[in-house]
Amino acid sequence: RDITISGSVGGTVRATGSAVTITGTVGHDVVAGCGNLIIGPHGNIGRDVLAGGGSTSFGGRIARDVRVGTGSATFSGSVGGTVYAHAKEVTLADGAVLEHDLFYTSQNALVKSPGASVKGRVEQRVPNETEAKKGPGHALLHWLRGIFGLALLGLLFFLLFSGAALRSLEALGQAPWAGLGIGVLLAITVPVAAMCLFILGIFFGGWWIGLGVMVLYFFALASGYVIAATALGKWILARAGRAGPGFGLGLVIGLLVLGIVGIIPFLGMLVGSAAALCGLGALAMAWFRARKNARTAAAT
Repeated sequence: RDITISGSVGGTVRATGSAVTITGTVGHDVVAGCGNLIIGPHGNIGRDVLAGGGSTSFGGRIARDVRVGTGSATFSGSVGGTVYAHAKEVTLADGAVLEHDLFYTSQNALVKSPGASVKGRVEQRVPNETEAKKGPGHALLHWLRGIFGLALLGLLFFLLFSGAALRSLEALGQAPWAGLGIGVLLAITVPVAAMCLFILGIFFGGWWIGLGVMVLYFFALASGYVIAATALGKWILARAGRAGPGFGLGLVIGLLVLGIVGIIPFLGMLVGSAAALCGLGALAMAWFRARKNARTAAAT
C-alpha cells in the first residue's frame, strides 16, 4: 500500500500503491501510479519522472523532464528539463526552480509563489471539452454503432459457425437457467485459469497461451450476448405469431430490446451481463453435447 524509498537506487523505480514517497536518490527514472506521490526535499532523480496520481509533490532535484497527470501538482524543488502537467491545480511553491519550459493543461490558472522561478516558457492549455459538449445526437449515434457492431458479429458468427450457433440457441431455449449458472461458473474460472497460465508461462515459457485463452474468452462472451439476443428476438417473434427459421430479424430485435434496456442505470448492466453469461453457458452446453454425440457415434 505504502512505498518509501529513502536509500539509493542505481537504476529505475517503477512503483504503484496508495502512497509512494521518495526521499533518497534514484539514478535513472521514476515511473509511478499512485494515490499520492511525494518526492521529498532531499530526493534526487537522475533522469525523468513519469507519474499519475491523485496528488503529486515534487521537491528535491529532478535532472530531466517531468510528465504528470494528477489532481494537484506542487513543485517546490528544481527540475532540469521540461514539465508537462495535466492537472486540476498546478502550484509552484517557494524554492521551485524550473530550468526549462512549463506546459500545463488545466482549467485553472497557475499558482506561482514569489519565490518560485521558471526560466523557460509558461503555456497553459485548456482541456478539450468537445466530448462534454456533444448533445444527445452523439449518444444516439454511439448507441447505434454499438448495435451495428454486435449485429455484424452475430451475422459472422451465424454464417461461420452455423451449427454451433443453432445448437446453442436450442440449448438456451431448453435450459436458460442452466446456461446462466454455467456462464457464471465459466466467468469465474476461465480468467483465473488464464492468469495462472500466464504466470506459469512467464517462468516456464508459453505465457502467450494465457493471453490467447483470454482473447477466446472475450470472443465467446460477446458471441454469448449475440446468442442470447437472438433467442430473445425469436421468442418475441413467436409471441407475435411471426416465428420463422431465420435468425436475422430475431437478432436485430433482440439487440434492440437489450440495447434499450441497457440504457437504464444498473438494470441495464445487470440484464446485459446476464444475457452474455446465459449465451456463454449455452455455448458451453452445445459444445459438450456435440462432443458427447461425436464420442457416441465413434463408439457405435
